[in-house]
Amino acid sequence: MIRTATEQDFPAIFPILQQIFDEMELKSIAAIDDSAFYHLLEEGWHTPGYRYSLGRTLVSERDGEVAGMITSYRAEDEPLIDAPLEQYYSEVGLPRETKIFTDREARPGEWYIDSLAVAPQFQGHGIGGQLLDAMPDLAAQNGYKKISLNVDQTNPGAKHLYVKKGFETIDQMTIGEHLYDHMVK
Repeated sequence: MIRTATEQDFPAIFPILQQIFDEMELKSIAAIDDSAFYHLLEEGWHTPGYRYSLGRTLVSERDGEVAGMITSYRAEDEPLIDAPLEQYYSEVGLPRETKIFTDREARPGEWYIDSLAVAPQFQGHGIGGQLLDAMPDLAAQNGYKKISLNVDQTNPGAKHLYVKKGFETIDQMTIGEHLYDHMVK
């Protein structure tokens, strides 16, 4: 079942989301203590407007467990999407001017899928595809026809899924130190 995320989902969401952060190998995240990073994202989860807030996240639930998640937003929100988290930086000893995400990922006019991940024990069961299938309706409800995402060029399995779901590569970009294909549908 695909549903809107709830406040109670964060403990299950964090390790799923952490898979993405581990693959991205962002130096800005590596520099933050694990417990501090958990605290920051937990605060962000409950903060409207933040990149990974519950209001921007849908989850797949299987047998009462969060099996996967997808986070998306208007590309036009991207310049301000991390600002709500800054109020919590001092709680974990980070300077207020810290930038965790520094690269632009979306293009104007796009409904952007920031994150899609499935818990390891649920991978290979079509959950990622089901979460992607929920995006056209969500984008349309928000006035968008074009949906975009970025896929690491070292992740051919994910790219295969995106192509199967109708996404096409239109460009490449660097996020952190990895090269990504920018795909749209």
